[in-house]
Amino acid sequence: MISVVIPPKATTVVVNPQGMERTTGALTLAQNTYTKLTPMQAKASFASTLSSDGLVMPGAIATTALSAQVTWNSSSASERRLRIVKNGSTVLGETIVSSTHSVITVSVPGIALAASDVLTLEGYATLATSSARALDTAAGVTYLTATPVNAGGMDKNATTQNGTLSTWTKVIGWNVRSGYSSTISSDSLVVGATGTVNIAAQVDYNYEYGTHQCRVKNNGTVILTSAQNNYPSVGSGNTSGAVAVTGSVSVTAGDLLTLEFYTDTSFSGADGITTGVTTYLTYTG
Repeated sequence: MISVVIPPKATTVVVNPQGMERTTGALTLAQNTYTKLTPMQAKASFASTLSSDGLVMPGAIATTALSAQVTWNSSSASERRLRIVKNGSTVLGETIVSSTHSVITVSVPGIALAASDVLTLEGYATLATSSARALDTAAGVTYLTATPVNAGGMDKNATTQNGTLSTWTKVIGWNVRSGYSSTISSDSLVVGATGTVNIAAQVDYNYEYGTHQCRVKNNGTVILTSAQNNYPSVGSGNTSGAVAVTGSVSVTAGDLLTLEFYTDTSFSGADGITTGVTTYLTYTG
C-alpha cells in the first residue's frame, strides 16, 4: 500500500486596507524635535484599530503600500518633515521639505509588516514661531494608510538544475525577487491575497537546442503554458534560450504557485536552466 502525504496549504490572513487620520484637535509641534502626530482616529470608511494614536496591523501583510500626509496650518519655506515610524523606533519613510509648502506626503511602495506592528506619524519643524508649527485642524487632511499589495516574486538561486528528457520538471531553489516581499514555501510562491493577478514567468535555458517550454501551476493544477521554442541546432555562440508565459488568473490567499520546465534533449548543458534573475515567477494584482 502506498501512502501519499499532501503538504498542508500555506495559510495567510487576509488583511483589509488600514487607515487613521487626525481629528480636529489642535496640535503645535515642538521646535527642532520630532513630535508624534495626535490625536488620531480610524480613517473614514476604514475598519482599523488604534493604540496610543498608532495604527495597529491586524495581521501579517507580505507587501504593504504606505501613504501618509501632514497638512500645516500655514505655508512656509522653512524646513519641515514627516516620517512614518514602526513600533516606536524604526523609520520606514521620511520626506524633508524646505521649499514653500503647506502639505508634505510620504510614500513607501512596498514593505512587509507583521501582525501587531504599530505605525505612527511624526512631524518636525524648525520655525521659531509657534503658529508656523501648528497643524491644520480640518478632519482628514493629516492621515496614514496601509494598503496590502497583492504581489510576489522569486528568482532561481545560484544552484544549477538540469531537466529530465521529455519530462516536466519543477524548478527548485529560489530566492525572493528584488522589489518584492514574498513568502516561498517548498519551492512555491505563496499568494498573499485573494483576487485577480497577472502572472509572469520565464525559464532561461543554458543553450538554444531542442524543444523548450515552461508552465505555471497553482496548487498542482496547470494554469498557464508557454509556446514551444524549437531549436534545430545549438545556437550561435551557444547562447541561452528563454521561454516565457504571462496571463491573468484568479487566485486565493495561500495558493501555491510553481514553475516547471520541459526539454526533449539530453545534449550536455542544453537540458539545464540558468540561475539568477532571468529565471523567475511573479504575480501582481
